[in-house]
Amino acid sequence: MNGAEGWAVYFRYADHPNYKGLIESIIGARREIKMANEVLVHISQDEHERAKFRSRRKFLGDWDHSMIVSRAEGELKGKLDDAVRMLKKGFDISLISEITELSISEIEALRSKQG
Repeated sequence: MNGAEGWAVYFRYADHPNYKGLIESIIGARREIKMANEVLVHISQDEHERAKFRSRRKFLGDWDHSMIVSRAEGELKGKLDDAVRMLKKGFDISLISEITELSISEIEALRSKQG
C-alpha cells in the first residue's frame, strides 16, 4: 500500500472498530501516519481542542455550503442575463431554452417583464 492509499484508509476507517488491526498496521508502517494518529489521540482527549475542531469543521461546512449556493445563484443569473439578451435580439423562445437550459415558462416570464 503506497502512502496515499495508507492515508485514505486511515482517514476512512480510523474510528471503525472492525478495521482496528488494519489501522494499527498502517500506523506501524508509516511514520507520518503514526505522528498524525498521536496528535488525533491527544486532541480527542482535550475538550477545548475538540470544541475548536468542531467549530472549525462547522465553519468550513457552512463556508462550503455558501460557496455552492453562491455559485448556483451566479450560474442562474448568468443564464437569465443571457436569455434577456437573446430575447432582445429576437431569438426564438425554444432556442433560448435549449441554449440556457431555462424552462419555456421562465423565459416567457422574463419576456413579460421586459415589456
